[in-house]
Formats: sequence, structure tokens, C-alpha cells
Amino acid sequence: MKPASRWAFVLCLAVLATSRWAGPPGPDSIPGDAAAYYRVAQAAPDLPRDGVLPFQHTQRLAIPYAIGVLHTVLPEALSLHALFRAAAVALEFAILLVAAGILRSLRVPDRPAMLILAILALNPWAFRMYVTFPEMIPDLGFVVGLAVVLRGLLSNSVSNGAALVLTGQLLASLSRQSGLLLLPAIALWLWRNPMRWELSPVRRTALAGGAAAIAVAVYAGTARLVADVSTVDANAEHLYGAIVWFATQFDAGELARFSARIVLPVLVPLAVFVGLAAQRRTLAAPAALLLTTAACIWTQPILAGPYVTAGNAPRLIALGLLPVLLALGIQLRDSGAFATPEGGRRMGWLVALLALGSLHHWLVLDTEPTRVHQAIFAAASGAASIGAAILTARETS
Repeated sequence: MKPASRWAFVLCLAVLATSRWAGPPGPDSIPGDAAAYYRVAQAAPDLPRDGVLPFQHTQRLAIPYAIGVLHTVLPEALSLHALFRAAAVALEFAILLVAAGILRSLRVPDRPAMLILAILALNPWAFRMYVTFPEMIPDLGFVVGLAVVLRGLLSNSVSNGAALVLTGQLLASLSRQSGLLLLPAIALWLWRNPMRWELSPVRRTALAGGAAAIAVAVYAGTARLVADVSTVDANAEHLYGAIVWFATQFDAGELARFSARIVLPVLVPLAVFVGLAAQRRTLAAPAALLLTTAACIWTQPILAGPYVTAGNAPRLIALGLLPVLLALGIQLRDSGAFATPEGGRRMGWLVALLALGSLHHWLVLDTEPTRVHQAIFAAASGAASIGAAILTARETS
């Protein structure tokens, strides 16, 4: 097993061991999505017929339904909730393995690659959330699909790359409606062609069209499938909710809180980018395209606005964390940061800070969090971000 793969296994075990294991979700559980996914799995191989589940949640039925069907053939001693958690951890490990493979293909050295994997796994909203609330697994399915799409776009092989792009698009679209948001990014990648695929304009158009056909077919098919067993389709609100909020409910304080929630999941990567800023390096083409891919994913929670997105903002922004970290890996590679033995020691300190900053009170405590717990998490998270900027800057000075 390669060093990065071993490190991925260690990270998954660490997150699993230090997270709160919440029980099965109920009708009033938070996050509310989890209860809907759990009901879909409980009803398998049928669908819930009471018509009370939100349309947007029921439309993401593919993975919960598959888990529900699998549960019907497994021993009764294994609870449905435990099966969700096992599947969630398996997908998290898969995300890290695919990410490690991409970093190797980009020739990112072992230490910076391991740092990138640690930033991803120790982000509370990227991994820990799904150990505590494993029924939220469609999010992880989307990130796996995104990772496979990026693996394909960064591949040197035309045939393998195209197959990976289409496969990843299928998995991302089956997991979340956000699969549609990958289409502009894929089109831009094929136009810019950073890996110099020898594809004619016709073939590039065909590949982009194939990805679009998959995304649209999955969206339309799942919408039709659940139309009679869920509430009214309100997906369009996620595209104009911010406009309605600004026009009818604007509040400066709420806008500030919403903005903070958007920034929180990417605070550590931003801090590392700031630490690298002293070198004044321009972004390599793949890094710029990776950041553009993340921006495409972020359009949904931002356009939905404070009222529709609400407290889900950190989790939804974290869905685009992987391409940001891959771009960061490229910049670390080009800077030579954390490549020396002294850099290895600094990286160790940084990973320790990341671990402390990942202990979100809501995801690790069995008791009701207090304001003191919130303050401790805020301090630890801030220390991790400041430490990331300082340690990275010392590497590049």
C-alpha cells in the first residue's frame, strides 16, 4: 500500500474514532435531509407513499434506496443505521484514495499530498458530518462522482479520461441535483484542454454533450419517479432564493452570518494560499480550472441565499472543497513547501492544529453544546487557520 493510501486509512480511522455517533434520524431530526433518506431506505424495495417527504430530498434516492435494498438481504443483526455509517465511511475512504491518485498524477510530492488529504479529511463539514449523520450519504456520493470526473479530466489517456468523466457525472447526478453544476466546468475543461488531449472539436463537443445528456436524463428521470410520492417540486427556489431574500427579507446581520458560514469550510485552504502568496506565483492552468470547478458547485448555496440555504451553507460549500485542495496541491508542488525534513516537522504541527480545529462541538459531543463549547471550537478553528498561514509562509520564506 502506497504511503498516501496508508495515510488515508489512518485519517478515516481517526475521524471515525473521534466523532459522535448519533442514532437513527427521526421526523424532527437535524439535519432534516437525513430523515428523508432514512425513510427512502426503510421503504425499499418500494418507495415511501405518504407524500410528505420533500421533493428535493426524495429525488436523491439512488444511494439510500440501494442501501435499503441491500439491508433486506443482510442479517437482521445489522441495523439499517449501521449500514448507512459503514457505507459512508467506505465512500470517504474512496474519496481519499481517488484524491491521492490525482495528486500522484499531478506529481505532488508525498508530504504535501498527505497534507492535502489531512485538510480534506479533518474538515468537519467534509467528513466528520457524515460519520455523525451517515444518512446524509448522497453528499458523499456526489463528491466521489466529482473526484472521478476530475480524475478523468486530468488523465493523459483520452479513452480512460472520457470514460471516467462520464462515469463520474453519472454518480454525481444520481447522488445530488448538483451534478448539473458540473456541466459548465466540464465544458470549460474540454475547451481549455490542460492535458492536451488530442480531441477534435467534434469529439470534445460529443463528450460534453454526453455528460450533459447523463445529467439531464438523471434529473428528469428521478423527478418523474418521485413526483407522486413527495411534496411539490421546489428546486427552482435554490436558483433565485437570494434575489427574493434581498428584495423582501434583507438583514445585514443575517447576511454577515451567511457570509461567515460560506467562508468557514475553506478557511484553512485559504490560509495556506495566503502563506504561499509571498512567492507571488501565478496559478497553473489546471489549478485555475480546479478553482473554477469549485465556484460552479458553490453557485447553488449562494444563489439559494440565507433563507433557503440557512445553516446548510458550510456543508454545501464543503462539497466543492476537493477541487480547491487539488489546486492547492499544485501550488505546494511548485513552491517546494514541506519537502524538507524541517518542512516535515512543520507539517506535523499543522496536522495537529487541523485535528484540534476539526472537533466541531455539534459533531463530537454527546451532550448539548453550550456557548463555551462554541467558543472553544471557534478558537481552535481560528488557531488552525492562522497556524496554516504562518507555517506555510515560513516554508516559503
